[in-house]
Amino acid sequence: GLAMALSNLSCRLAGEDRLKEALAADEESAEIYTGLAARIPGYLPELCMAINNHSAHLSAADLVDEALC
Repeated sequence: GLAMALSNLSCRLAGEDRLKEALAADEESAEIYTGLAARIPGYLPELCMAINNHSAHLSAADLVDEALC
């Protein structure tokens, strides 16, 4: 779905050092997965993956404090 596509896009963007765009895609993916996981607990692993990717991309962008929150 859209959330997975955004997660994949964020990883590709981060790989090209387009971290600002990657972070935006991460946030949108995590937002979608949050809504899905609230209704369908089976989406929790995908939500965790999206949050983990976001944290890694924040760290890569030297935004470590935000990555730890």
